[in-house]
Amino acid sequence: MRPEELVDQSELLVQAMGRWPSFHDANVLNIVRSDDSFLATIHVFDMTSEVDAAGYFVLRRHHLVTLAMTGVRASSLPEIYPGDVLLALTFSGKEAQVRVDFESHMGLDGSVLCDRVKVIKVEACDHRGHPG
Repeated sequence: MRPEELVDQSELLVQAMGRWPSFHDANVLNIVRSDDSFLATIHVFDMTSEVDAAGYFVLRRHHLVTLAMTGVRASSLPEIYPGDVLLALTFSGKEAQVRVDFESHMGLDGSVLCDRVKVIKVEACDHRGHPG
């Protein structure tokens, strides 16, 4: 299944970004754990094929997305999750469960198995992930 089919309110993120993002090089700014739920705030953007004067790819459409993972059944994420830069964020599902895999550039790989994933909020931000 495509992520848009597994994540409730995915259209909020698709509208803001123009498509479902890859989450490659996205910054996990915060994960809050509460009972059987996780709330993740992630800075996503589009990487273009353009290169700036310093030799870096030009990034556009910066947004903060907040994902709620509820009915958490298992997690292999580190207990203290200081933030991360993702290689990928993938979603897979079977039998009314969703698995969210955090593939890290920083060695913080882990997954969350839950009943539901939902886009709670999508907010425009600057290139540093600050709202505005």
